[in-house]
Amino acid sequence: GFERVLIGFDELDRLGFSNITINTVVSKVNIDEINYIIDFAQSRRYKLRLLDILPHNIKLSELRITPEELRERFGDRVTIKPKNYHDKCHNCEYITSCGEGDYLRLSSQNTLDPCMYRLDLKIQLSLKC
Repeated sequence: GFERVLIGFDELDRLGFSNITINTVVSKVNIDEINYIIDFAQSRRYKLRLLDILPHNIKLSELRITPEELRERFGDRVTIKPKNYHDKCHNCEYITSCGEGDYLRLSSQNTLDPCMYRLDLKIQLSLKC
């Protein structure tokens, strides 16, 4: 789990990757961990994007933290930007706000994922964990 993610970040740093952004979905489940994530990102000079649960996700709506709640809880530790939700990704046609294939995600399963939904695009890394 989390230890493997940290090993992945260590490996990205070792390989000289720059312009790293951590995307973290904030919910009522993990709200108490966000200060630690902010500190981690700042200590590594990573960008941090705190994402909310998509408002049209009915199943998870009771876990949603609004931008106003984020502002109230974290003040100037975070920058809240208005979110534009895409109807569909132009690459895979899934309803998403994934960025439409503009970046890679490092997963806890040691994969680089250009798409959140298309499993056939995953790139397996051979990191020793």
